[in-house]
Amino acid sequence: NQGFAAGIAAAVAYGMLPLFVLPLIGRGMTVDTILFYRFFLGGLALGVLMLFRRNEPFYVDKRSLCALALLSLFYSMAAQSVFIGYLFLPSGVVTTIHFLYPVVVAFLMALFFKEKITLTTLAAVALAVLGVALLSLGGKDADANFWGLVIVLWSAVALALFIVGLEWVGRMGLHGQRVTFYVLLFGSLPPLLYACATGHFSFFPDWESAILMLLLVLVTATFSILALNLSIQIIGSTLTSIVGAMEPVTAVVIGVLVFSEPLTFDLAFGIVLILAAVGLVMLAPQIEKMMKGRKGMKGLRGI
Repeated sequence: NQGFAAGIAAAVAYGMLPLFVLPLIGRGMTVDTILFYRFFLGGLALGVLMLFRRNEPFYVDKRSLCALALLSLFYSMAAQSVFIGYLFLPSGVVTTIHFLYPVVVAFLMALFFKEKITLTTLAAVALAVLGVALLSLGGKDADANFWGLVIVLWSAVALALFIVGLEWVGRMGLHGQRVTFYVLLFGSLPPLLYACATGHFSFFPDWESAILMLLLVLVTATFSILALNLSIQIIGSTLTSIVGAMEPVTAVVIGVLVFSEPLTFDLAFGIVLILAAVGLVMLAPQIEKMMKGRKGMKGLRGI
């Protein structure tokens, strides 16, 4: 199925983030500089695509522009927290904890849009908390793991706020590539301003860094977003989110195979629990329908 293939491709592409980011940091580029290039160049690439395809307008009114600017702040903070998290925790752990954001989204949607929190969602939260505990307490350096955990957990919350914000602007009539275009461009401003204010802004130190940045932009920004949109159009948001579980799996595989990070039992079990939590959140409507169906069948049998 093309929809499932696109969803898996999007998740794998985003899960490859540490493969490009960590070498760039190792070559002396700061987190804020990398974020600026990723957002700005990604936005430009998407803008060129929109111009070429001519299937969506660029125009938005002032109110919508302010809303998109606020969303971009959450998105930028989420990405920056992930990048900083790489300095505290293994890349696979960072991406896995960050993937808690669907659980946070479920609660924010219940809070702001009055969506029902089911027993399935509560069970998912319990699994997620246990999984995060296994990830954070498995290392020897407790302080580094604690602060890394706090930073990366904030990235999940910030991304959840961004996603719920997308629901909000969607009800305002804003959808598709136009939203992504403005979010990426606005999202490039905070890291640019911070890098310039602190004197940390840097250009590419060599051609290899420029190539790594180009791959980072094309793979983890432009391609992943386009593949994600295609998957949602074909199989819907729920199934796309489920196959998105390939994101932390990809990051763990890269961490183990490329960066020689240890894969302990606690880490593996924690990953399984978190993926199970995310799967429960995404499959909650289907599970509830099955439970109601069984109750209905029991009632018919009693007649």
